[in-house]
Amino acid sequence: MTSVLLVDDDDELRLLLRVTLSDQGFDIVGEARDGLEAVEHASRLQPDLILLDLSMPTMDGFTALPLLAAVASGSPVVVISAQGDDDIPARLAALGARAFVRKPTTTTYLAAVLTRVHNGGPVGNAVTAG
Repeated sequence: MTSVLLVDDDDELRLLLRVTLSDQGFDIVGEARDGLEAVEHASRLQPDLILLDLSMPTMDGFTALPLLAAVASGSPVVVISAQGDDDIPARLAALGARAFVRKPTTTTYLAAVLTRVHNGGPVGNAVTAG
């Protein structure tokens, strides 16, 4: 089972993602409300994947990305965010994100992206929307 660290400041969204991704065969091994917690959990848990929001208090996803790579280099990061600026995907790729999924999306689509990233397969142009 693929282990995932969920990082989002929205408690309800984390609950929804935990339940639906668990139903689709993912093992949610940890949750964080901001980038700082994400770095701490990733260092300790070394998950197979990290699902990271961008807009969070204390430390946002942009700041957390290079720190996550430093403490959990074997944990690819998939970013999920409602931010839609055209330059965001390139910025995220430069910081090491493997894919960007724009909110809102379906959990089925998100699970497919996570599976492709975990299996090392192509994710299109590293930016996805579903």
